[in-house]
Order: sequence, then structure tokens, then C-alpha cells
Amino acid sequence: MSAPGKNPEADWQAAVDAGLAVMRTGNFDEGQARFRTAVALAEKLQPRDWRLIRTIGQLGAMYQNGQKFAEAAAEFQRQLAVTAEVYGAESPENEDPLTRLGSNALLQHDYVSAERDYSRALELTEKTFGPINWRVKGSLDLLAEAYVGRRDFQKAEPCLQRALAIDEALYGADNSNLRIDNLRLGDMYSKWGKFDKAEPYYRKLLALEEKDFGADNPRLCPTLEVLATVLTNLGHIDEAQQLRKRSKVLMMAMNQRRQ
Repeated sequence: MSAPGKNPEADWQAAVDAGLAVMRTGNFDEGQARFRTAVALAEKLQPRDWRLIRTIGQLGAMYQNGQKFAEAAAEFQRQLAVTAEVYGAESPENEDPLTRLGSNALLQHDYVSAERDYSRALELTEKTFGPINWRVKGSLDLLAEAYVGRRDFQKAEPCLQRALAIDEALYGADNSNLRIDNLRLGDMYSKWGKFDKAEPYYRKLLALEEKDFGADNPRLCPTLEVLATVLTNLGHIDEAQQLRKRSKVLMMAMNQRRQ
């Protein structure tokens, strides 16, 4: 190992490694101190590049993990400024700090700020990669989460429908990746009270789970139960009872296997 100060990049890497090691122990205060040192060392590296950007983001994440949300937001803003400086204001590289800012706001139930940051991230990814891209899909999911958080279902609906359409285009209509898309849409419509619209998404989710896990797998139970609740709200009592009975049988079989 080189002497401190003789190899700035090695010093920076050592500080990052020390911070990551502390982070794994859950000692956020010590981890924050280590990453502050790492950021200071990264500032000295030339040219300013991904090393500084990534380290600032890691410091922000440490603050966020320690529930120091104001400090985390300041670091993510700083990360965004450096990213724009290094790559340009319209670069898709800005998606990461924007997403971090949005998620930090979401943790505080600041849905307006989350919407702003996620919307900007979506704008950049779609501009760069086009409408059918996994990164665009991820940005749509996050933006929908902000809308659902403040119960703005009318804005969440097209985001989640677009996200599903992207996954269908990328992977096919019966791919396992579509399970979470259908779940999100079903849950959103249920919260909205539109059980008639929730029903087909939960049915599709159940069909995908049956394909992936088998019709007798207890992993189907949560979907069976939520679909039964939706059907009950729609007045389809007999089918709802059958689904609950099926869920109960699967759970009993699983418990017997454990004995």
C-alpha cells in the first residue's frame, strides 16, 4: 500500500472501501464520517468524473439510511450538479441523482417534489432511449408511485399502463416480468375503488403465477385472497368463496408438509 498522499486515487478507494465496510455493520454515523472523507478525497481527483459523482451519491445514501433526509437531499443535489457539469444537463446520467432525490422526497411523503424529480428523470431517459426501454419503464413506475402516494390515480393510471405495455413489448405478454406490472395496476385500481378495472389485472397476475409456480403452489395464496376481495366487492360472492377455499387448501397443504 502506498503512503497516504502519494497516491490520491488509492487513498480515495481505501476511504470508500472503509465506508462500505462500516455501512455493512449498520453504523450509519461512522459510515457518514468515512464517506465524507471519501468525498473530500474524490474532490481532489482530476478530472472530475464518475468517482466523485458516485461517492457523493454514496454519502447521500448513508444520510438517507440514517434518516437524515435533509442532509441526504443536499448531497443528491450536489451529485446532480456535478453530473450535469461532467456529462451535460441533458445527459441520461442525471437520471440517477434525480431518482435518488425523488426517492428521498417520497420517504418523507413529499409527493410534489418526488413527482418533479421523477418526471425529469423520465424526460431524460425517454429522450435518450426512446419510448420502449427498461429505463423508461423504471421511471414510469417511480412516477406512478408518487402519484399513488398522493392518491392522484388519474395520473398514475397512464404511467402504469405504459409500464405494462413496455414490458409486454420487451418480453412478451406471458413473461414473468409482467407479474409486478399487473400487481401494481390491480392495487392502484383497488385503492381507487375501481374494482371492475382491478379484476382483470389480478386475474392475469394469478395466471402468470400459476404458469411460473404451478397451480398448487401456496405462493398463489396472496393473489387468490386479493382477487377474492375484489370479487366480493363486485358482488361475485360464490367465486370469491371458491378462491378463498382454494387458498385455504393450499395453506393447509403447506403446513402439513412442514410438520
